[in-house]
Amino acid sequence: QTASPPTGSWTSFISGASLSLGAVDGNWYLHIRAKDLAGNITEETSLPFLLDNTAPQITLLGSNPMNVPVGQTYVEPGAEATDNMDGVLPPSSITITGDVNSVVPGAYSVLYTSIDHAGNTASLSRNIRVYAEQVPAIYLVGSNPMTVEIGSHFTDPGATAFDPVDGALAPTVTGTVDTSKIGSYTLDYNVKNSADRAAPTVTRTVYVKDTQPPVITLKGSSSILLTEDDSFSDPGATAMDSYDGDVSNQITVTGGVNVHVPGMYALRYNVKDFSGNTAAEAVRTVTVKAKSTSGSGSWSPPLSGNTDLKTVRFQVNGNVLPISAEHVIETSAEAIQIYAEAVDPGSSVSLQNIPLTEPKSIELILGDNAVNLSVKAPNGAVKIYTYTVHRSIAEVPISTLCPFTDIKGHWAEDYICKAGTAGIAAGDQTGRFHPDDTITRAEFATMLFHALQSVNPEASSATHIFQDQKDIPVWAKTAVQYEFAQGIIAGYPDGSFRGQQSINRLEMAVWIAKAMNFDINEAGKTVFSDDAAIPQWAKPYVGVLAQKGILHGKGNNLFMPQDKATRAEAAVLLVKLTRQ
Repeated sequence: QTASPPTGSWTSFISGASLSLGAVDGNWYLHIRAKDLAGNITEETSLPFLLDNTAPQITLLGSNPMNVPVGQTYVEPGAEATDNMDGVLPPSSITITGDVNSVVPGAYSVLYTSIDHAGNTASLSRNIRVYAEQVPAIYLVGSNPMTVEIGSHFTDPGATAFDPVDGALAPTVTGTVDTSKIGSYTLDYNVKNSADRAAPTVTRTVYVKDTQPPVITLKGSSSILLTEDDSFSDPGATAMDSYDGDVSNQITVTGGVNVHVPGMYALRYNVKDFSGNTAAEAVRTVTVKAKSTSGSGSWSPPLSGNTDLKTVRFQVNGNVLPISAEHVIETSAEAIQIYAEAVDPGSSVSLQNIPLTEPKSIELILGDNAVNLSVKAPNGAVKIYTYTVHRSIAEVPISTLCPFTDIKGHWAEDYICKAGTAGIAAGDQTGRFHPDDTITRAEFATMLFHALQSVNPEASSATHIFQDQKDIPVWAKTAVQYEFAQGIIAGYPDGSFRGQQSINRLEMAVWIAKAMNFDINEAGKTVFSDDAAIPQWAKPYVGVLAQKGILHGKGNNLFMPQDKATRAEAAVLLVKLTRQ
């Protein structure tokens, strides 16, 4: 699991043989050594390959089990998924199956399935009971169970309650969470209606854990040069943990140094804290060179081929910006400062082919900016690291109360709040927006109509009858009729509109471009890396939205035209639309 050649024994293999690795997940390297009949040896090291055999972890949002009064609409709380290699997985990685008929009492189950980039799959079920008793129901807000870092501040996300007769109620909570002590804590939520009938108690479990690994610090230099037959004593290392304190006595050292045999040796230092968190391995290299003898030169160690990056920072006004798993950085700044450092002190780092020895600022254009960092090792090996800095239009802070209760911390929170306060978007009867749900054609047509009214208040409806007119919700009919008359939307060949069908990202972009009557380039080539997947007739519409900064790609600058659009994506595009 290191780019440095191994110091132990080598395993023979036949060319074309299959190799297996039963080890921990992470970046691994294949080291190959060849020796000819004359005894000459050459070695090569592969680029890193990722080993990932661990399934994602799914955490349900809201209550489980969940009690729903008969006749009340079941509102899907959703779930979150994290992966040890991919980090936080996008909502699209979670598939939800199962139906809840809230007009028929009984037991129901909803299954959540998530898949990571390596194809590992995890599943988790939520149990729902639809009941006919005249008692209220409690719904947790946020995840359950929750994990809190030891020593941090815990804020209870709370719960909501509903009664078929009394409507919304305020539940009470009992129990405490002591973040100064590792352990498992429970919070119980209860509520009664005006008839003094109590809801079934709902419990949230909160785990206070130590999840931060210790830090190893080498004593002395990380690189030591000796002459053959010199004495050597390992200087050792220290290890500090934020919770356990000094865990230096738990350090294990592997590897050794033979001062009587010239060569390069590695001492590897590892440690775990008492919660099982593993520190990043520290390595000390010890080079033993041969004694000078008459008529012969000294032995010199081979040059390093390490092209790994140790540090990469993208900063704006001194603030370090997060980097996504797809190497995407989001900012609204006009310029960004970049700094990188190689693992090997002898390796050089360049930014856009210019040596990077100190933080450097570059100006950004609206949209995606490609940033290439290259690392050149002492032996001449070069590795390119590509990042995408996406510059969006600067946002004005929200000055009015956000109308939605389920978007705190969401990547599109500002836009969704603005869409709500501007009358473009609406939530459900409980005040939730459901940002990561897919959006139907009828829903988007309505949101687009409201956005057009904010641009042109004179926009009014026209009349058109679709073959499935009766299936178009009443609240969407005016919007659908107006947009058809304006040439913004069209029905299917059979004369239907299919309002309950989810709209994809391509349809959404075309509707917006047509609604705004943008001048388009008929040549039609977009800036997205999956341009070939975008139909030729639609490229001018997609392209003009990208040029105006309304539309941008996902990871690796992919547009993904056939992906189902989410309510959050729709809100973002329509708020940007009103600013044109």
